Amino acid sequence: MVLRARLPANLPALWDVTWGNVAATAPVLVGEFGTKLQTDLDKKWLASLTQYMKTRGLSFTFWSLNPDSGDTGGILATTG
Repeated sequence: MVLRARLPANLPALWDVTWGNVAATAPVLVGEFGTKLQTDLDKKWLASLTQYMKTRGLSFTFWSLNPDSGDTGGILATTG
């Protein structure tokens, strides 16, 4: 619970030691991430992650575009 209370401020240090350090030696493309932005914590997590990637020059793709995605719901509107 202590870690959750410090979110998102503690995330960059965690990402540095778990996967972000790879960017010091090789190009990095972060893929398969997304959120439904349903809570303030979701919004803070996404803002923290995108800022982290921006400041470290990492490339990324946002998941998912299609509106019927089961996990994120997608960012495009349904048609019809």
